[in-house]
Amino acid sequence: MSELFLTVLNMSFTASYAILVVIIVRLLLKKAPKFISYALWIVVAFRLAVPFSFESVYSLIPRDMADAPVRREIVSQHEPQINNGTVTFEPIAGNSLPAPVIDENAGLPDSYVEAGAYIWISGITALLVYSFVSVLVLKRRLKDAQLTEGNIYEAENLKTPFVFGLLNSKIYLPAGLTREEQSYIILHEKTHIRRKDHIVKILAFVLIAVHWFNPLAWISFMLMSTDMELSCDERVLKAMGGNAKKPYAGTLLSLAAGRYILNGSPLAFSEGNLKSRIKNILNYKKPKFWVIASAVIIAAVVGAGLLTNPAEIKPDSYPLDFSEAGSTGMEAIQSKKSVSLPDKDNKTFEVYFKPNEHDQYVLNPGNDLKKAGEEDDHILQAGEEIKLPDFQYDGNDPVEKLVYATEIEKFSRPERGFTVIASKIFGSYEESGMLKVFVTTYGATYRLYGNVLDIESGGVIPVAITYRKDSNGNYRLEKYEQAGDGADFVPSIREFCTMPVSGKKIRGLAEKITEHYTNREDLHTLHWKNLYKHLKENGINDATLYYPDGEIKFTMSDPKYAN
Repeated sequence: MSELFLTVLNMSFTASYAILVVIIVRLLLKKAPKFISYALWIVVAFRLAVPFSFESVYSLIPRDMADAPVRREIVSQHEPQINNGTVTFEPIAGNSLPAPVIDENAGLPDSYVEAGAYIWISGITALLVYSFVSVLVLKRRLKDAQLTEGNIYEAENLKTPFVFGLLNSKIYLPAGLTREEQSYIILHEKTHIRRKDHIVKILAFVLIAVHWFNPLAWISFMLMSTDMELSCDERVLKAMGGNAKKPYAGTLLSLAAGRYILNGSPLAFSEGNLKSRIKNILNYKKPKFWVIASAVIIAAVVGAGLLTNPAEIKPDSYPLDFSEAGSTGMEAIQSKKSVSLPDKDNKTFEVYFKPNEHDQYVLNPGNDLKKAGEEDDHILQAGEEIKLPDFQYDGNDPVEKLVYATEIEKFSRPERGFTVIASKIFGSYEESGMLKVFVTTYGATYRLYGNVLDIESGGVIPVAITYRKDSNGNYRLEKYEQAGDGADFVPSIREFCTMPVSGKKIRGLAEKITEHYTNREDLHTLHWKNLYKHLKENGINDATLYYPDGEIKFTMSDPKYAN
């Protein structure tokens, strides 16, 4: 449910931007027929209802809006690939383990997202229940209405006309209207029914109930309702001719003192905002063709732009904006976005590796950067990958030795490169021959090309690892539990922070793990130190890892990693 709430929250943010744009365009189309403004709200309904869209380079949605502006930090996780084998190390018997503090009542979820999700569901439920009760009350108050003809009823206790019902819609009129007034109102209401406006408004109300926390959604609902009524009035005037403006406006004026019989029921499709309707009727003129055409084009362009998400930009090359000389072969592998030759007439080549990707690029003497092909194999020979083994823990701590062996096996992807991990242990608890260790691990798989590191995959994952002690004092993996994604992250940690046999909650442990996860700089530093140490042990003295924008993420020349 929490994940659904985050999805709706992101949809609401994107829809809010669409609402603001539609409001602005609606003002620009003030002189255009109102059915065009009414149609624009389809875009808003789409954004409120659909969590995905197509991509287009003509999208009007900002990229940060389309890419889930509200999110929980989610770690990149791999499925565990651990053999249920035996790991042997020095027995830990005799080593003092921290005594657990048991909390019999711990474990209730308290994340903000989950609390927000419950409030959100409560709001939806309240609105829908209120509307349902309103319909029942309204039906009871209409039981004495008199059928006049077809689906038209008159009721003494009404102040304003409305359409009621979804499939078998009925028109309810206040008693005492003249024949002329009835003709205008009936035509108006039948136009609503023919256009299925009463169904549109019900669906719109359901969307508003889902996004009840968004004030812009409520504003859009009111403005959409206004445009619905104004466009319907214009349809009536078009059918009855321009001479009907004053009597039609007079009919609405006679109802202007009336009130809605029941607010909040979408099935009671009443006629509101009479003041703006009367003003629009009196000012109505048949629009010229060029006004309609221009408005339709504007609405179509804006609608298409708001319906689509911005297309992902994937440039094939980068401008040559650095003047950094290099040599041929492996020494020419650069991390920056571009390089240039010391002498453009020199028939030498440089090899370029795009950060975090495997495509190789060649910079030729003409200063053209292109993706390397088969014809460039002789140039790329110097750029072959340097194969390295996975990181191995060489410390003396028995629990750390066990954890590192397990986590290396989990993260290892030998077909994709060498793996380095760093683990922070928050506690290890032994109970009836079972050992449970709580740890957060930062693991990553790398490739090395000359002196340039390329990261293949990685993630920071809180886990609980349970081992069973055999008769020889060795520990066999029994259970591996890792934190869930998204809204399940905190609850999953709380769920596995228990003793290995009794299952009792360990007080404060989940909070300690989640608090560290939000500020885990120490784990990153340990990871870089382990990477430095691993490279050194394998004869590598110069290696650098870059961010995609060219900034240095890790380098062996940094002395802080040598300690």
